[in-house]
Amino acid sequence: MYRFFALLCAAVTVATTAVVSAGTGGTIALYSFSVANAPKDAFSTDGRMHVRIMRWSTDEDRRHLLATLHEPSRLLGALPYVPVNGYLQWPGGLEHSVRYARQATRPDGSSDIVMVVERPLWLWWDTTARWAADQQFTVVHLRINKDGTGEGRIGTGDGIKRDSDLGIVVTDITRPPLLTNVRRESVK
Repeated sequence: MYRFFALLCAAVTVATTAVVSAGTGGTIALYSFSVANAPKDAFSTDGRMHVRIMRWSTDEDRRHLLATLHEPSRLLGALPYVPVNGYLQWPGGLEHSVRYARQATRPDGSSDIVMVVERPLWLWWDTTARWAADQQFTVVHLRINKDGTGEGRIGTGDGIKRDSDLGIVVTDITRPPLLTNVRRESVK
């Protein structure tokens, strides 16, 4: 039993080091946020999560996404082969790979940022959360004001639609934003 525990601890240490190393190099955009009603994350002293973007998706990536959206299973099948564009922290110490990240600036200087995360973002603390059982990816949509603050929503299934600029957007705006107090952070 002790040997198993020691091997498990070593594996977690190696995996955590790899994730942290992968998440810190080449960052081009960094955002922090709170998750509404989420339990405090053991890895965050201030209760904030982060999303680190290392590469924005290209026009070709957007075209590919638009072409696969009519068959979500095609998108899901392609996601593991798309380069990682960033990492999204989630409550409970979880970190998800961002496989698509696109930014569009609005005329007033604010911006929309859309990300496709290759796994469903599980809201175990929210018994009212509605998710499509067959969806294996999540769309995260941040709205950032020109002062660098904003909010964000997540969507799957019927809560998303195609968009010519961003590729995909969250359409279910009837629920309050899940990502609150979003802030653009300086990249170091």
